[in-house]
Amino acid sequence: ALVDLRLAYKEMESHFLEVTKSLVIAMDTKDAYTAGHLERVSRYATRLAEALQLSKEEIEAIREAALLHDIGKLNLPEEVLHKAGSLTPEEVEVIKKHLELGAKILAPMKFFRPITTLLYHHHERYDGKGYPHGLTGEFIPSGAQVITIADSFDAMTTNRGYNKPKN
Repeated sequence: ALVDLRLAYKEMESHFLEVTKSLVIAMDTKDAYTAGHLERVSRYATRLAEALQLSKEEIEAIREAALLHDIGKLNLPEEVLHKAGSLTPEEVEVIKKHLELGAKILAPMKFFRPITTLLYHHHERYDGKGYPHGLTGEFIPSGAQVITIADSFDAMTTNRGYNKPKN
């Protein structure tokens, strides 16, 4: 029975990875400016989580959530997502919806539930000026804080079409 249970777990894990890869490919196809962004953020977040000596479970959740952190952008209008210039305040509000949309995309799949909170809160800021809820400090899940740092680093150091990389 234990052997069967281990095999079933490995099979479930394999399906999870297949679904995750498919979602990442869909996101990269939708937004050419950020192609590779999800993998880079996942790599940076994983390394940071390891440096923080988080548990193996936390590191894996962070890695998975970082891979999917922008999945809600699949449901955003192309003209907003690919706009070359500055966004209007209304367009910024549309972009902010990607957190809720991402959580909705993943909600039907039970195996994504442990990472949905990290994905949903990756734009919160320690000072409370982030979104969606303006959480502060330790009220922000630590995994979401790690993803925020990795996401910010990648945004600052890659060419986004609308933003030149910083050295």
